[in-house]
This record gives sequence, structure tokens and C-alpha cells, in this order.
Amino acid sequence: MAAGIVAARTNAIFTKLDKMRFDEDSLAMCFRKEFEWLEKKLARISGHLYGAEDEDSKQSDDVKEWLQEVGDICHDTEDIMDLCALVPTTQSCLGSDRFVRRFAMGKRVKDLKQRVMSAIQKGSQLSDSWSTRGRDYSSKRRSEIWESNLPSVGIKDKVEDILSLLEDPSVTVLALTGMGGIGKTFLMRHVYDRAYERYEKCAWITLNQFYSMKRLQCHLGSQIGLEIDEGISEVRGSEVIHGYLDGKCCLIVLDDMWTTNSENSVINNLISRFGLPGGRHSTCKIVVTTRSRILFPTMNVHKYEMELLSAEDSWKLFCIHAFPKSEGNRPPKYLESVARSVERECGRLPLAVKMVASSMANYSLEEEWESKLKELLISKEPILQILKPSYDSLPQHLKICFAYFCFFPKDYIIPCEYLIHLWLAEGLLTPSYPGEDEMDVGVSYLLQLANLSLVDVTGQSLDASLSCSVHELMMDLAIYISMENRCEFTPPSLLKSCRRILLAQQGMDTDAISQSSLRNQKFLRTLSLSENSKIRNIPENLFDRLRVLRVLDFGYTQISTLPKSVGNMQLLKILNLSGTKINEVPECVRRLKYLQFLDLTLCANLQRLPDWIGELKCLSYLSVILCSETLDCMPKGILKLLNLKTLRSAWLKLDFEENEWLNLKDVSNMISLQELRISINDKLCFNRVEDGILARLVKMRHFGLWNNVPQKELDKELIFPPFPATMKSFKDLETLHLCRFSVPSWLCLSGNLRELVLTYCSSDYPALQTIPNLEVLSLIGNQTCTKLPKHFGESKGFSRLVQLSVQGFPLLEEFPALEDRAMQRLKILKIWDCPRVKKVPDGLEKLKTLKTIECSGSYGGVNELMERLQEGGEDWNSIKAYNPRVTISLLN
Repeated sequence: MAAGIVAARTNAIFTKLDKMRFDEDSLAMCFRKEFEWLEKKLARISGHLYGAEDEDSKQSDDVKEWLQEVGDICHDTEDIMDLCALVPTTQSCLGSDRFVRRFAMGKRVKDLKQRVMSAIQKGSQLSDSWSTRGRDYSSKRRSEIWESNLPSVGIKDKVEDILSLLEDPSVTVLALTGMGGIGKTFLMRHVYDRAYERYEKCAWITLNQFYSMKRLQCHLGSQIGLEIDEGISEVRGSEVIHGYLDGKCCLIVLDDMWTTNSENSVINNLISRFGLPGGRHSTCKIVVTTRSRILFPTMNVHKYEMELLSAEDSWKLFCIHAFPKSEGNRPPKYLESVARSVERECGRLPLAVKMVASSMANYSLEEEWESKLKELLISKEPILQILKPSYDSLPQHLKICFAYFCFFPKDYIIPCEYLIHLWLAEGLLTPSYPGEDEMDVGVSYLLQLANLSLVDVTGQSLDASLSCSVHELMMDLAIYISMENRCEFTPPSLLKSCRRILLAQQGMDTDAISQSSLRNQKFLRTLSLSENSKIRNIPENLFDRLRVLRVLDFGYTQISTLPKSVGNMQLLKILNLSGTKINEVPECVRRLKYLQFLDLTLCANLQRLPDWIGELKCLSYLSVILCSETLDCMPKGILKLLNLKTLRSAWLKLDFEENEWLNLKDVSNMISLQELRISINDKLCFNRVEDGILARLVKMRHFGLWNNVPQKELDKELIFPPFPATMKSFKDLETLHLCRFSVPSWLCLSGNLRELVLTYCSSDYPALQTIPNLEVLSLIGNQTCTKLPKHFGESKGFSRLVQLSVQGFPLLEEFPALEDRAMQRLKILKIWDCPRVKKVPDGLEKLKTLKTIECSGSYGGVNELMERLQEGGEDWNSIKAYNPRVTISLLN
């Protein structure tokens, strides 16, 4: 695990060295040859690191010492590069001050080169010892030892679900996905035993990361009664297997399949390489268990995602193994409290619950249980070993990105944008081709982590709605990894050369900051003090020495200004002041020339932005949403922000005439914008939008348009004017929010549109169900609609819709019935303030993907629909009969 994080850091240094600018008058130019030498030597060290990763599970003290040494070299190399960047390029290399700087830097570079040569020599010696032992490519599935004996707690319904899916003629390939230790193999063993007699041929093949296809083909043949000569080729083997199984009713289980995003071609071809019959109506059923959530795009695959145990089942499983000899597997009264605390530390992960509980089966003293609890609170390393294979399988560039989840408190809903900007500030995002958007690279990295069940991503697109969360045990894994990467999480005993200090939600106050050693962390890159509500001001000298800081997070503290010394942090890229008490952007921010991310969300006292905001040339993200009501205009200076992509604000009121504020014509020149919400307030502006003044914003991804033109200025027949056809130029549009428009039919052809919000819009809805990738549809505030269009419920309609919200429809009486395979991915249905709706849509109860139904009466009242959805009501009974796990929430 340590080797992976060091290798990832080394790769990041490579990228940074490759991008490093050597201006003629820069200090870096004075050491150009040294930097080129370092790049070559670090490449040699990197080769040894791959060997160290194979030894990761059995690292000796020598290996650990060497990895620590290489990690320190990487950090010190980065420090030297940062210090070179700090020297103003206007100073001459021959100036007296520059001479002193160059002499001091020369000593550091010389020392670093000696350490690099020592590390190469030591790495070569260690590498020789690794190569003589060779690699063990046998299965590393430690979990099989445990999973084979797990009692059947909480799986009865899951077994029935899978058996039902196997009986469905349209399901030929079924993928069971979920994090390591969640019980995929155990569950499938139960299914396999139940289904064995129903099929002519059955086989169970256990894969691993280093499988041999020819050997697996022979193993498959031995189970189905087919002898395969080991001497034949893989292609011939697949032909023999296919010919033998074709037309037969068979069940094949491929257990523990490994994949990352880069291995899609291997996964897509795996079944054909085996020679297994495929096709939509094949009688051969193939079940795959995998930690990866990646769909096989060329196959008809049905995914079944494994979830954690419920709190009740987790406790039941724990008691079975911790108290096997007691009556009813119940703990003694004096142990119940501490036993529940120990069980909670297992995070409802079946394998972890069983492993910890079994280790406690022979302990009966309260002191022994208290000791175990303290041990788990300090270190969960035995549990983390269950999750480690998922981390080890990551590509190098993702390992260090995963470690960044420790930046956030546990149980925190993480804004994906902020996380990706953190990766960007650290130089961890590497575009795969020139010109690729770095935020797209970040989304790609995030989805790869989600595909391996390391992260749960919720939402639809890269705006405020996309977020992610990390299971508690995965967070512990990230923290464990990060401790090897110079991070500190608690106020006392800060490391002398700490790179990242994360003190979010620590209950710190101003005095605690003043007394801490923060000001001495001169190589600090990340400092988070967010959500410490007792912090009201910051010591003026805190940042005097923190000159290479990249990330500064004061979100949701009580500060009202910043120290002037913040302006000295020339390399600062991220500044989070969301939820603070500031009433103006501090003047010191003006000097942060490399700032890329400025978050002022929920700064309720903030009245306006300064005109000098345009001096922050590198700014790409600016959020001023949910600030003062007066902040609905932007200063002209914002036009200078040529790199600005995200402008997140309330609906901007735009005029067409020239004045001190940003106007419609100005906005049309901000061609890098990808997110914008505007309100047009007069007929002149409306006409200009219709004429295509905004058509130049072709990079737009998240757009909101509010028709706020007085009705008397519009044509009488256009109560709801159509969304302008000139907006067809927004080909990459992912989210669209329209207010007081009618929806044109051409919008249904928008291939990238994932979220559509229609507020006070015409009820003459086109065929929205045909929008190919729509995932969220919100219909809000329609005063005339009595019925939603029948085509909303047609078969195969809304094929990717995950959430449907209908709110504020006082005359709406019914929903269209859902035909077979309509809304087949729907998870969330919200019906708010629709007093005349009497029942949920017919056919809703058959949606097995449905997880949540929310309903509220108009102005807090209870209507007939809510009565039917109450426990025991008609709709409640019909839904629970098909899907007992649906959560029904009634909001009064």
C-alpha cells in the first residue's frame, strides 16, 4: 500500500517536471540541468517501485525504510520546484538577493542529488532480491476462508431476487457488484446450491487478477463433463466449449472478476474467450461477481448491486460469531453496550463483522472488550486488509487521488467539483490528449473509483448536484494511506514537515490556532479549518511562512475577514470562504494571481463583488450563490476572467444597455463559460436572445434561463414563448433550467442532456421520454395542468430516468399508467403539493429499481394520496408487496 502511494507521488513529480517552465530570468533556469537530471533518475527509482508493490503484503523493515526515503525525496523535489516558482521573474539571476537565493538553493539541490543516488543504489539491491523470489500469481482471495462459513443472515430476499432474475428470459448475463467483503461470493453460493438441479450443466470458476485463460478453460471443461486437451490453443478451446454448451440450459458463475477502466476490452471479450454461448435469448446463464461496477457495453448485462447489511442484521451476524455458546446468541447484559460499540466499528460489512466477532468469541471480561474497542478506534488495519485488494488494483494515478477523500469528515456528502479542484491544485490530473478539459479528466478518475466500489457517486452532472460519499471503512482506508503521505488530522503533535493538515470539525477556536505550530509548517500545501464554528478571527502572522500553500479552507467558520499575509501565498489555488461572515471580498485576495477556485457560497453578508475581481486571471470557478439578495449583478471586471468556466450565482439580472454592471452583450463574449444562470427582464433582451446573441457560448454545460419579461411586453398569444432555437449551439448541455417557457420538440434530441428542470412552464410537454440520457426531470409550479401526457408512461420511455419530481400542480389529478419497461431505472419519485392526485401511477409497484417515494400535501395538509401511502393503505400495500425495501416518506 505504501509503495503505491509513493509511486503515485513519483508520477505526479514527473508530470510537474515535464510541465515546468524555464524562463530566461527565472531561478528555475539556473538549475535546469539539475531538474533534467532529477527527472531521469526518478524514472529509475519508479521502476523499482513497481517491484515494491508486488512485495507490499510482506514488506521488510528495509523496504519500508526505502519507501519512506523515496517519499521524502519526492516531497523535497516538489519543495525545491515550488521555491523556484516563488521568485519573481522580474528579478535578474545576477542580483544580490537572487545570488543568496541561488546559493541556498544550490546546497539543497546538491544534497538532494546525493540522496537520489543513494536511493537508486538501495532500490537496485532490493529489486534483485525481489526478482529471485519471483511472483506468486495464485489467487489472493483471503475472503474465501471466511465467506464459505458465513451464516445466512439478511440474504433470503436477495437469493430470491437473483433466482427470479435468472428465470427472466431477457437476462443472459448477471453482474453482482459491490465492495470487497460485502458477501458477493457467499450470496452466489446459496443461489448456486438452490439452482444447481434446474440446469443441465453448472460450473463455478474463481478468477483472480492474474488468471490464465487456457487453464480456466480446462477447469470449466472438467466441471461440465468436457475433456479439453491442454495442448490446444485458447481460440480452439473456446470453439470446443461453445459447440458443447450451445443450446443447453446451463449456469456458469465467474467469481471475483477484476477490472479497471483501462481493461474494458478484456472484460468485454472475456465471455467470448471462454467460449460461452451468448445472445439475448440464450439458454446459458452467466453470473459474474466483481468489485467493479463497469457495465459490459457490448452485452446484455443486468447489474445487481450488493448493499451493506442493515443495522439489525449486522448486529445479529455479530452476535452469532461473538457469542456462539450463549442462549439465542445473545450477549451478557454487562457486555451488550461495549459489544454494540465494537460491532459499529465494522461498518456493517459482513466479512469485517464476522472476522472481528470471531476474534472475540473467547473473551468474556468487560476489560478485554474495552481493550478491543480501543484497538479498533486507534487502528482498523486487520479490517482494512479486506479492502486493500480494491486499492491495490488501482492504476498509479488513482491511488493518490483516492487518498484525498481523507480531506473530508466522515459521513460527509462531498461536492465532486471541490474534490476535483483539490486534485487539480495538486497537479494530479493528467489529460489523455492535448486540450482535454481537466474537469472531465477529474470526472473520469472519480467514475473509475466508483466503478471499483470505492466511492458512491450521486447526482447527474458536474454542477452542484453531483456529489459523492465514502463508506466509513473506505474513509479509514484513505486515512491510513494518507498517514504515509504526510497528512495530519488532529491538533496536537503536528509533524515538523507536514504537507497537509486537516482540522475540519475539530471544535477549534481562535486561541487554539494561535497556540498551534501551524505557522511553522513552511512546506504546508493544504490547510483545512472548515466547520469550526468557534473560529472568529485568524492571527495576522499565521501565514507569514506558509508561502507554498495550495489549498486554504475556512468554510463555515465565523471569520469576517482574512489576514493581509494571505496575499503573500502566491501559489494558492483554492480558497474556500463559503458560509463565513465576510461582507466584502478581502483586499488581500487581489494579490493571489494563481487562484483558480473561489467559493463564496452562503456568505449572507456579502453585498457585491469588487471590480478588481478581474485581476485574478487564473480564476476558473466562482460561486456566489445564496449570498445577499442584492448580489444579482456582476461587475464589469469579471469580463477579464478569460479562464472562467463556472459562474454559480443567483439568477443574474441582465440588461442590454451599457452601465457599470455586466450586461447581456458582455456575457455573450465570455466564451469559456460552462455554467450560467440568467434572467432576461425586458423585451429588448428577449429579442436579442432569440436572435442568438448567446449562441457563441458553445462550451455551455449547465444553463438556466428565466423569462422575467412583463407579460404586457410579449405577444398576447405567447404566454409561454418557446426556448429559443438559437440555443441548439449548446451541444454539450448537461443540465437545463427553464422558467416561463414552452419546451420545443428539438430539445428531445439533446444527446448529452441529463437534468431538466421546468418551472412555471407550459403544460404542453413534448416527448420528453425520448431524451436519450435524461436522468433527472423536475416539473415545478404548473397552475393549469390536469393530466401529464400519456406518452410519459410509454414502454421504453425515460430509459435512463433516475429521479422524477412533480411539485406545485394544484389541478393535477392523475399520472399516466406505466407500460412494461417504462422508467425501468427510476429510483426516486417525489410528488409535492399536488392535492388532487389520488394515487401513484399504475405499474409503479413493478419497478424493482425504486428506492424512495416522497409525498407531501398542499400547505402541510393530508390528501387522499397520502392516506393511500400510509402504512396499511392501498398504495402502500401494493408497492410493498412487490418491493418491500422501498422507503415511503410522507412530509407534512
